[in-house]
Amino acid sequence: MDKAYSYRKGTKPPIIELHWVDAQTTGGSEWMESEETKAVAKSKLPCMYSVGYLIHEDETQVAIVSMLGPSESSQVHKIPQSMIIMRRTLDG
Repeated sequence: MDKAYSYRKGTKPPIIELHWVDAQTTGGSEWMESEETKAVAKSKLPCMYSVGYLIHEDETQVAIVSMLGPSESSQVHKIPQSMIIMRRTLDG
């Protein structure tokens, strides 16, 4: 990415698909047995796919929403650039 991008009201932002690695926390308030701790520590991180309207991007993050109205939107999903494996722009 060469420069920052931010959505401007009244324009149609690009629709993008992201494939990214998610962070993970395992365990509750109870203690974990050492074998379970080792197994969890060695397990692979979950890989996720997200599709949405690109509303902001800079050197550290990408922000997308799944629904966008004239003056409202759905929740904002912010994904760190360092977690993104693949990105593509979809026709829309």
